[in-house]
This record gives sequence, C-alpha cells and structure tokens, in this order.
Amino acid sequence: MKEGNGFADSPLSTRSQEAFHTSILNQRPAEWRKIIWLSVLVTLGFLAFEATAQSPGTKLWEITLTGQVRTSPALGGDGTIYVAASTVSGPGYVYAISAEGTNLWTRVIGVPLIPSSPCVGSDGTIYLGTETGQLLAKNPQGDEKWIFRTGETWPVSSPALGVDGTIYIRAYGRFFDRLYSVSPEGGTNWSVVLSMSSGETLPQMSSPTIGADGTIYVTSGRSMLFAFSPAGGTNWIYSLGSKTYASPSVAPDGTVYIGADDKYVYAISHDGHLKWRYLAPGFVESSAANAADGSVYVGYYKVGQGGLLALSPSGEKLWSLDQGAGVSASPAIDEAGNVYVSELTSGWFRALNSTGSNIWSFPITALDAFASPVISTNGTIYVGHGNKLLALVGGSPLARCGWPMFRGDPQHTARVPQRDVRCTAPQPNGDFDILLRTEIGRSYQLQVSMNLQEWSNLLDFTVTNWNPSFKRTTQSHPQEFFRLQGPID
Repeated sequence: MKEGNGFADSPLSTRSQEAFHTSILNQRPAEWRKIIWLSVLVTLGFLAFEATAQSPGTKLWEITLTGQVRTSPALGGDGTIYVAASTVSGPGYVYAISAEGTNLWTRVIGVPLIPSSPCVGSDGTIYLGTETGQLLAKNPQGDEKWIFRTGETWPVSSPALGVDGTIYIRAYGRFFDRLYSVSPEGGTNWSVVLSMSSGETLPQMSSPTIGADGTIYVTSGRSMLFAFSPAGGTNWIYSLGSKTYASPSVAPDGTVYIGADDKYVYAISHDGHLKWRYLAPGFVESSAANAADGSVYVGYYKVGQGGLLALSPSGEKLWSLDQGAGVSASPAIDEAGNVYVSELTSGWFRALNSTGSNIWSFPITALDAFASPVISTNGTIYVGHGNKLLALVGGSPLARCGWPMFRGDPQHTARVPQRDVRCTAPQPNGDFDILLRTEIGRSYQLQVSMNLQEWSNLLDFTVTNWNPSFKRTTQSHPQEFFRLQGPID
C-alpha cells in the first residue's frame, strides 16, 4: 500500500482499504460535495451541543430577593418556583419565579418572618404559614383565596397536604401548642392540643408529615412524637429524649425517622415502637432524607462544626462528612443516588455520591444556608442562601422512591404516596367492601392471598375518584387477605 493514503492505521485489510478508497474517488462531484457538507453540518451540530451542554454544578441563574431565604422553595406542577423571604422589621415576601429565572410576581406578606416553606396543591394553590398564627392560601397568580387564623400568636409550621386537600399545620400560642386540620375551603375540621406552650422566644417549628395510610405525624413542644388519624384521634405517642426542630420523614415501609437535640436519630415503626436510635456527633436539626435503598441521610450541627451522616436501614453508620461545617438544612437525593446539601458555616453547597465522596461544590453565602435544596423532575437544583435564589445544573432528576428531600417532594406536600386497604364487616348476605386509600391519576394493584405467602393480582386499576371501593363476599371466598401495591406508575 502506498504511503500517504490516510489508511496506514486503519484496521481494514489492504483490499478493503483500496476498495473504500476507489469508491470515494469514483463519487460524482455533486454527491461528493453533499457528503462534505453533511459532514460539516454534523460536526457543527456536535460542537453546538458541546457548547450548550453544561456540566453538573454549573450555575444557570441567580436572582436577588428582598429579604432572607430561610425556608425551602417549592415547585408548582408547571415548574414555577415559589419561595418566601423574611426580613428583620419590614414586611416579608413570597415570590413566583419561572424555571428560567424570571420573576413572575411578588406579593407582600404583612409580617417580617415567614417560618413556613410553601406547599403547592394539585390545583396550584400555594399554602404558607406566617409568624402571627395565620395560614395563607393563594392562587397560582398570587391572589388571596383565603386566610385561616389559628387564634395563636406565634408561628405556623410548614403545611402538610392530605390527598383529599386537607391541610395540616402546627401553631404556637401563648398557652398551647396545637395541630390543626384545615379544610380546602379554609375552615377548621378539628384541632388538638399537643402540649402547653414552652414559652420559648423561638419555639421549635417541627412540621407535620403524612404517612401512606393517612396517619399524621407531628412533634410537640414537650419532646413527644404523635401519630394521629385523619379524624384527629391519637394512634400513639412516643417520647423523644429532647425537643426537636426537625420534621418527621416517612420511609416506604412506614418507618418514621426524626432527630432531636439529644443528638439521636430515631427510627420509629409505624405502630410507635423504637426500631433503633443512633447517637450523632451533634444536634440533629435537619430532617432526614431516605434513599431508594433505605439509606438515611441527616445533617447535624454543633457550635463551630458539624456535618452529614449516612446510616443504613438498620441504624449502622455508613459514612459521615465531617469538615467542620454544620448542616441545618435537609439533604436531597437524586435518581442516581447522589446527595446534595447546604453547609451552614463553610459557604459551600456540595454534591456527594452515595459513598460520601465529593462530586462537585459550589460557593454560597456562608453562615446563612438554612434552606433545604429542591431537585426538579429534569434535575435542576434550586437552593436559597442569604437573600438569593440559585439554580444549578444537576446530574439526575429527583429520586422517585423513599423520602428524597425536605417535605418529601418538590411540591412540599409532606405526604407519602397514599396506599392503604381496609375491609368493612361482612353484611348478612356475606358481602363486604374493600376500602382503598389511593391518589387520583395513579395506578395500583390489589392483590389477594390465602396464606400471606403467595399473592396474586386481583385487580389492576388507575384511580379516577377519591378512595375507591370494591365488593367481595365471604361466601365464595371465606378466608382471604388483601394488600395494595403501588403507585406503580
């Protein structure tokens, strides 16, 4: 083969090289020009893609707000970001920001402090608590729908939103610490006293959480973890070792995770029994994040230092990030298992892999990173720090399993996807109803077993109305057990 023909390092045989060379030379000029231009266009397209693609950790945009972002942003169904900003003496504000970083609207809140993270309902309603005992409901355009006044004089927690639209909030007063159940129209369903008020200037603001069967979990000012039924009845009470500023997180198996100022991370079963507890190096004021594999991530803090702790589902330490930087905000987990966290004192926002190794870091305002990050469905990360809202390129969308972030999901409903099955007592003819707690628009499987070991599908269905029910008879099926699987979409 002659030198200089351009195929000296090719794996093609000599015969193949010569045939290929000849076929190119025999192309007609017009066709040859088409090949050249096609090659150029493909190359330019590739270069354009390379120029516009941005690596994880790259800043997309950052905007300055009036006031400090001390709570977590929430996302609407259309990707709009809702974020609250508090001030020292002037009014507070709530903002609606587009996914591209444009300020869509700003509304003045008549009090300086907004201790609540926003919560967004399925119809786009934004719920927000204030420091003066009020729950605000605003439509997606920012206009007031209604105001619920608790009658208390201290802050209202972040809301939790039930599958039927019921809003659960915790509020402090001069004498009582209460949990309220508020209707979608802004009326009171019920309220219960959790404890006598502790009289703290800054009372603990742990917020309620909703389990898969509708159970509401909330702490009191007297270091108690309560489990309430949707009707307001007390299911059980567990005594923590100290007060807590963290909110409960609920794993898919019903385990409730919560940290406290006695430095323990607690794992409580769905029926109120201690599964395990782990002694952290500092106060656990961060709400836990639960990964798809059951791993638990939680921040801890003590004066001048702190970090992030990773625990196994059985309570063993997997790893910890101890860099002298306290973590008060809750971590967030993406679909790839990466963990994102704001460090309170170091001035860094970090992305870590599931083994605790640093993937990338981004500088943020030191001493002011209280807000937990939010990961969108396309992987964009939103985090508040100081008086700014920051958007970063992420590596993967939010994890779809477990409790992957503060308040559970980007809308901050603080609700596990609903899944519960119950049977009514048989009627005289042997018929009974299978009652299901589900979510509209999601798909489930109703399964049946005769021995609790072998299960078969009884029904595959997509929910079109609240809490569907199905009839069964004991005469043709004298002994059966049922379970609900899903959502499977």
